[in-house]
Amino acid sequence: MNSSVYLYSAIILAFGSLSVFLFYIFKLLANAKINKFRPNMDPLPPLLKRVWSGVLFFDFYFGAYLSDARLLRRKQMLNAAGLEYFMTPNETFAVQFFSLAVSLFLGVLVSLGAFGIDYKVLYVVSVLALIGWFYPLLWIKDQKKRRNLEISRYFPSFVDIVTLCCECGLTLNTAIINFCERGPACILRQEIERVVRDMKTGAGRADALEKFASRTGNLDIKRFVGIVLQCDKLGVPLGPTLRKFSEQKRTERFQRAEKLAMEAPMKMIAPLIMFIFPITFIIIAFPIVLTILMNFK
Repeated sequence: MNSSVYLYSAIILAFGSLSVFLFYIFKLLANAKINKFRPNMDPLPPLLKRVWSGVLFFDFYFGAYLSDARLLRRKQMLNAAGLEYFMTPNETFAVQFFSLAVSLFLGVLVSLGAFGIDYKVLYVVSVLALIGWFYPLLWIKDQKKRRNLEISRYFPSFVDIVTLCCECGLTLNTAIINFCERGPACILRQEIERVVRDMKTGAGRADALEKFASRTGNLDIKRFVGIVLQCDKLGVPLGPTLRKFSEQKRTERFQRAEKLAMEAPMKMIAPLIMFIFPITFIIIAFPIVLTILMNFK
């Protein structure tokens, strides 16, 4: 009974995946409403550009069913990863649907070719479907992690430059502009340039800094923006406050480096035990074992 259920489920799933792809191909050939134009957006990678018509197909037919709350959360995720000009929230869901469809189709073909009509087909297809659905999200989270690491790496330099300028009598706006002109080329500098552009287009400094903090989602930047806004509100001099904050960030940076250095030997234990020690023992023991075997002969 169970074998029959697995068999019929695999057949239905195979025909369903094939039907989705045939529907996708026919709609792409017949429908002229799908627009490939992406104004003011970053260029797509070559591989994604080749399948972008399929992504737009899912966006066109399924994008209207996404709730505003879900799109807002996805937009915040894209902003934190720095991908707001790379892909829209609707397009990220469309990429997930397209990746899921491709995974299902390939999973059915590969598993049927490897196992035939067997219940193992459902296991393989389920695993590949999960991978296809969650892989775009994992990629976005990986981009966010890399972005935060680079921001944290250059943030102490930014605080030092702003602190030095404020202690020399310059305003915070001038200090931020000096960092944009003389700071290292990095993601943090691009975000600061966006802050300057927002202020030049009429936004207040507080609003521009709050957007900067919410856009990056970095804890250090949120603390910096909170200090600046609190000093403006209370009328406290910004230079000495930023000097203490800069010293604290430098101390935290050294402590983080010491922590990573102390963790390095622990992380090397597993590769040593799994790869280095066995090879070393084989090299040492091979002549001994060979000599013993020759003596016994």
